[in-house]
Amino acid sequence: MLLLIDTISNCSRIILKSDNITNSSKILHNNKGQISEKIIQKIIKLFEKKYSLKKISKIIVCTGPGSFTGLRIGISTAIGLGLALNVKVYGINAFEILLRFSRIKYDFEEIHTFVQSSNNQNFLGVFDKKDQYIYKPKKINDILELQNNKKNVLLISNEKVKNLQLNYSKVVYKQINEIIINHDISKFKLEKKIIEPYYIN
Repeated sequence: MLLLIDTISNCSRIILKSDNITNSSKILHNNKGQISEKIIQKIIKLFEKKYSLKKISKIIVCTGPGSFTGLRIGISTAIGLGLALNVKVYGINAFEILLRFSRIKYDFEEIHTFVQSSNNQNFLGVFDKKDQYIYKPKKINDILELQNNKKNVLLISNEKVKNLQLNYSKVVYKQINEIIINHDISKFKLEKKIIEPYYIN
């Protein structure tokens, strides 16, 4: 049984996946500090329905990019549960999840991965045909920085980009939890045993 913790998205989620059955729980970011107060409660409540915490065989946590607080809470929760339950904990990068999903579905020269995180923080990672960063991933302060003048370029984001006409060959919106629920992410080969938060200043 897989437990995924995503605290980087605008709406954090706890996802439990077993065979073809998936359960998830949202953690809304309405109040400061709400994630830290609610995350363990949400996990316990999720398991109270049908499952035992002891059935968890793997924990995956999204390591960024995102807000300092969101990353710290998600990673510390994953590591703490891993130690308590004696199960392996892995980290995955949101840029790379979006990139691998894009490569499965589409064929573009460049892929621009746009991660919208909590606290209105936005991040951009640009990959070439060989899946190498074209330039260092950066924090986006102005949404207009997403404008593109190249051909055969895909923009994929974990949230919808509002009120902006984007000059891309194709624009795709796909939440991290949707990819986890609908795909076997072990085939993406993104899981890393060393859990390090991915901060971008």
